[in-house]
Amino acid sequence: PILTNGIVEMGGASTQIAFISTDPDANVHRFRLAGKSYNLVAESFLGLGQTQALLHIAAMNDKSNAIAACMPNDYHYSIANKRGTGHFHAKRCRQLVRQYVVKFKLHQHIGDLEPGTQFSALSGYYYTFNFFDAQSGLATLAAASERTCNLPWRHLQQQYPDEKPARLAKRC
Repeated sequence: PILTNGIVEMGGASTQIAFISTDPDANVHRFRLAGKSYNLVAESFLGLGQTQALLHIAAMNDKSNAIAACMPNDYHYSIANKRGTGHFHAKRCRQLVRQYVVKFKLHQHIGDLEPGTQFSALSGYYYTFNFFDAQSGLATLAAASERTCNLPWRHLQQQYPDEKPARLAKRC
């Protein structure tokens, strides 16, 4: 296997991913650099950005305010014409996100990852991992977000006075 790092970047509307692949079924872009040939997988997923995902998750669950599970406790939100109060529930929020993300059929677009491929996170991913001090991975991120987002909204605001309220709420 080729040991490389990939990148993943999330903005408000989309997520991009790029990495070197030897998967013959992957949608690759072939290029040469410094005399070596590479197969680069580079994809953009419009709708998979943080803001768009929240809007779509709220709209998917039309008859309920399921999105409340992804909002900090006691946070008053208005998303996709839904108003409510956050009741953070990590497991339910992960289910909602997974339900939305699966629609993108990521594996069909990017193929199999090389064993040991590591990713550098940019933009929204970087800020979220950094906010929760979770550079060691997803398990650390999950535990830290659960601890933090289960706090009442007023406590979060007191604990993070320099964070803009809208941005602080989206951390969860």
